[in-house]
Order: sequence, then structure tokens, then C-alpha cells
Amino acid sequence: MNRAIILLICFFMLGCHIFHPQGVPFTLSKPECVIGGNEDYYAVAGIVFTFYNTSAKKIKRIEISCMIYDAETKKNPFIGSNLIKAVSNETIESGEHKELIIPLDRYLHRIPDKPYLVDHFFIRKLTFSDGSVWEDKTGAYKI
Repeated sequence: MNRAIILLICFFMLGCHIFHPQGVPFTLSKPECVIGGNEDYYAVAGIVFTFYNTSAKKIKRIEISCMIYDAETKKNPFIGSNLIKAVSNETIESGEHKELIIPLDRYLHRIPDKPYLVDHFFIRKLTFSDGSVWEDKTGAYKI
């Protein structure tokens, strides 16, 4: 009986260690859709957010995923998919923060009257300068 209890406790402790969640190496501001005003990145609209690198490593690549909806109808505003996947090759040092912009112009067929809603926004993958990778394939840390 004692062996069974000890074995059960060992499996429980081992399971807790194996399924311990990974640390998130960043903090994000709430992403916002902006219409006009930044011709260096987009002509019509873009998604703007601030990325804080809270890891001890330099980030050299960020892969982002989100969905866009019409502000009034809450439906897909595009002819195709409203899933947006973007990559930023912006270098962000440890402890540094940067404003990042995702251009939406290539998805648009008309200029929106109001900014779109940004939903299910998450960092899919980070690549660090040492070659290591952090991933969130399922969007567990979505905003």
C-alpha cells in the first residue's frame, strides 16, 4: 500500500514537472488597426502594437498571427480569409521595446470607413539571435 501511494505521488510530481508551462519572453500592448497616417509602412491601413522583449536574448525574427473583423458587422471584411500572418525581421535587444506595424494594404479591396477589429492576436514564433526558438502554435497567449 505504501509503495502504491509513493509511486502515485512520484507520477504526480513528474507529471507536474513535465507539463510546467513555458515562460513567455515578451509583453505586448493591445494591437490596434489604424487607417492612414504612416506611408512608410502602409498606404491605407495597418495593425500597430508595441513589443517588449522580456527575455535575456536578442530577438531577430517575430512571426505573428491574428484575425481581422469589420467594426460594425463583426464579420470578415475581406473577399478571402481574414487570417493575417506576418513576419517581422526587426532586431529587438533584451529589455528593449519597439513599435511594430503589420501592413494590411495587400488584403484590402476598399478603404475601410472605420478601423477594423483585431482579434486572436498572438506571437506564433520568436527566433533569437543564438538560433533558439520560442513557439506558441495554438495561440495559448492570444490577446
